Amino acid sequence: MENLSPPSIQTGIAAEVTEASALLTAYITYGDYRQVDVCFRWREAGGTWNYVPWKRYFTYPTYVDRLTTLSPGRTYEFQALLRYDGREIPGEIRSFTTLRPGGGMSMSATVRGVYFPEMSFTARLTSEQKVLLTVQSGETIQAGDWEWRAENEDGPVTPYAPGTDPLVPGRSLTLDVSAYVRGGSLGVGDVIRIRHKPSTFTYRVVISS
Repeated sequence: MENLSPPSIQTGIAAEVTEASALLTAYITYGDYRQVDVCFRWREAGGTWNYVPWKRYFTYPTYVDRLTTLSPGRTYEFQALLRYDGREIPGEIRSFTTLRPGGGMSMSATVRGVYFPEMSFTARLTSEQKVLLTVQSGETIQAGDWEWRAENEDGPVTPYAPGTDPLVPGRSLTLDVSAYVRGGSLGVGDVIRIRHKPSTFTYRVVISS
C-alpha cells in the first residue's frame, strides 16, 4: 500500500438553513482509493462536539447530511471528517447561524446521503436584458434534471421554470428575464437560483453586469 495518493476532504458551506435545520456539505477527493468513511461533527459555537454517524464505504464525490432539532438564532460550527486505513483526516471548520423566529420557512424533512453535483456558475446581464448563464465547472446535468427561477432581495421574482437545455461545463445558455428587468424587479446584484431536481439542492448565482 505504499506510494498511494491519499484521499482528502473539504468542508462545504451550510445550505438551506432554517430556524431548526441546515444541510451540511462536504467534497471528497479519493486519490488512489475507491472508498472512504465520512461523517460530520457539529456544535454550538464554543461548545462540545456532536458526531453524525459515520457513513462507511462512501464512493461519491459529494456528501451531505441535514442537521435537525437546532435552536433558532444560534451560531453553529461544523467540520467534515474522512477516515481511511485507520487514519482520520479533518476538513475545515465552518459555521452558520440559524434563522430567528419569523425569519424564514422551517423545514422538517430529513435528507441523508443525497448526491448532488458540485457546480459553479456565473450569470451576466446582457445588452438584451437577458441573463447569460455559464457553467464554470462541475458535471453535466441533463435538461430534465434542473430548473431555475429569478430572485431579488424580497424573494422570488419568477416561479421555477424547467431547464430546456443541459448544463454542460464550459457552455452558456440564455435565460429570458427581460420583462422583469424592464419592469425594475430584477437587475445586477439579484440572483438566479438553480435547483438540481433529483436532490432538491439549489445553487445561488448572483447576476453581474
